[in-house]
Formats: sequence, structure tokens, C-alpha cells
Amino acid sequence: MGVEPFLVAATGLLTTAQRLSRKLCSECKAPAEVPKETLLNMQFKAEEIENAHIFKAVGCPRCRKGYKGRAAIVESLKITDAVKRMIIQGKTSLEIKAYAVEKEGMITLRRAAILRAMRGELSLEELERVTMAD
Repeated sequence: MGVEPFLVAATGLLTTAQRLSRKLCSECKAPAEVPKETLLNMQFKAEEIENAHIFKAVGCPRCRKGYKGRAAIVESLKITDAVKRMIIQGKTSLEIKAYAVEKEGMITLRRAAILRAMRGELSLEELERVTMAD
């Protein structure tokens, strides 16, 4: 955008990305049997899979093809001193994101969607749709 990195570092506090996802209808959603390998390929953690409650959209008179309402999937990057230094040094957004995830515990859009799917709020199809570029 043509803004000097030191200005971004000096003025930024938090940056957020969000996607809207369709919520599974609580009246008709059905448990989905998904192979463990599929979940691992979708970036679920191995230790989470046993307790995950994965559901699929079905459809009923109260919803739209298995979905009712929307929910935000959110990723937030806190502009800490370390992140400010990375911005000033000209690090790429991918490098900054990798640092924030590994060292500061940032939850990515994909991870936020996975957590919702594990709670039975989001289908795997919707997870893929809203996070396919992540």
C-alpha cells in the first residue's frame, strides 16, 4: 500500500482477518464418519481427532440445506514488540505469521475453523470453503 514499515509498526496494535461461515442447523445436522487420515490432511492434530464431534449438513424445513445462520471465523495478530521489529526489518507476511503462530500462539483462520468443526458447529465442507486459501 506504499506505507513505510516503521509507520505500520509504530501505529498498529492488532490486525484481524475474518470470514463468514454458514452454521450447521442444530435441528438436523448428523454425525459424519470421516477417516482419520482425512482429518490429519485437513490439519487436525492427531490428539484432537478422538474427541472431535464432526457433523455434516442434512437439511430440514427449518434451515437451508443443512445450514442456519452465520458465524465469524477470526484470526488476530497482536502487534507485539517482536512483530514490530519484524515489520521494520521488512519480513514477509508469511514469516511474521509463522512467527506469531509458533512463538505467540496465534490462532489462524484455518485453526479457528477446525476448532468450530470439532465442536460440531461447522461442516468440513464449510471449513474448506472459508479457509481454502489459508
